Amino acid sequence: MWGKMKFRFQIKMKKAVSPMIGYVLLIGIVIVISGMVYLTIKTYVPVDEVKCDEGVSIMIGNAECDSDNDRIILTLKNNGRFDLEGYTVKATTAEGQKIPGLDFSKKSFGIPLEIGAEYTETIELNDKKIYSILVTPILVEGKKLIDCGDASVRQDLKCPE
Repeated sequence: MWGKMKFRFQIKMKKAVSPMIGYVLLIGIVIVISGMVYLTIKTYVPVDEVKCDEGVSIMIGNAECDSDNDRIILTLKNNGRFDLEGYTVKATTAEGQKIPGLDFSKKSFGIPLEIGAEYTETIELNDKKIYSILVTPILVEGKKLIDCGDASVRQDLKCPE
């Protein structure tokens, strides 16, 4: 009789230890996975905020439509204190529109646009009516392109109908 009770008591002890080991393993695995997720996500967040220097500036020397209104002939001048790598051009498609709705792809000068230098570009309109353009300079810092939104310039266009 004592042997049977001892046997039942041992079975109860084994059942109690097994779930406890399972909980410890489960918590350990969760901690390891959450650490791996943290390290992976940490690589996606930039360490330093990327900003343009204060002396970045671009000027629209001339922006006019050609005789057929198919293209804009754009003359840009670097009037800042740094060489520029490129620019973006955005355009409004309605009169009085504040936020540009048409985005032309990023342009590169090919070589950096030096201080005081001018650059002329022809932009195809593809049958779109443009009312104003917004030009934003681009700098290169290391291997990153920096879009200098604070140095953007806007100009209204007077294209004949």
